[in-house]
Amino acid sequence: MTLRMHTLAQPEGGVRLSSDAFTGAVPTVLVVDEHHLFAQSLAFALRLQGVTSLWPHHKPLSAVHLAEQIRRDEVGVVVLGLPDEDDGVCIPVIEACRAANARVLIVTGSHDLELEASALLAGAEAAFDKARPFDDLAADLFQMIVGSAAQARLQRRDWAAPVAEEVLGSAPRRRALESLSPREREVLRCLMDGKTVDEIAGGAALSVATVRSHVHAILTKLGVNSQLAAVAAAHRAGWRADSRLGGSSLADDAR
Repeated sequence: MTLRMHTLAQPEGGVRLSSDAFTGAVPTVLVVDEHHLFAQSLAFALRLQGVTSLWPHHKPLSAVHLAEQIRRDEVGVVVLGLPDEDDGVCIPVIEACRAANARVLIVTGSHDLELEASALLAGAEAAFDKARPFDDLAADLFQMIVGSAAQARLQRRDWAAPVAEEVLGSAPRRRALESLSPREREVLRCLMDGKTVDEIAGGAALSVATVRSHVHAILTKLGVNSQLAAVAAAHRAGWRADSRLGGSSLADDAR
């Protein structure tokens, strides 16, 4: 089994579990994945183990709608599938889940450590390998959800801190963020708001190719290889608060 833990805030020698884990209460679980059949199957598998499990019915994935469902259905844990391709939505979704007081567990078929580190640093507690046998995945998620995970079966990997230092270091990244052109800043702001490339292009009357070109320039300047990592870097550097000063908008540049 592969379990990747965010170790920056973990107590030494143990898996961090919520206080609910030791009260005997089993939290309601919301399973979110771009592959709807996988989400349903995992939810049903958890139900067979006595966990009240739901999945969202709204598409596309929205941080606002997800937070509303978490509060409405009193969800305690969100099992979130990382997308097959970075869509820039996961960081706002994870942050919304944490703001709604739900723990986040990641399931992923990706081997992109940069993407996983970004998700973990955004507040997810652990990442499980989606490619492993389904029954084993469901069983170990159940153990993590109820808080009785046997550490002998969990492979803890202490890589989050060095990856964060290398990929999301605040000082060099801050300098890289300051080097972005006004149009690149606007695209990054849109990505941070959870917008897709298509949505950015439509809202600014630009071609998708033009927006993709801006995205490529952003990734190159920040030294990352995914939109998710770029958004995480901006959050970690506190860039959003002061980046709206000056610069032209995409709409202005399109005219």
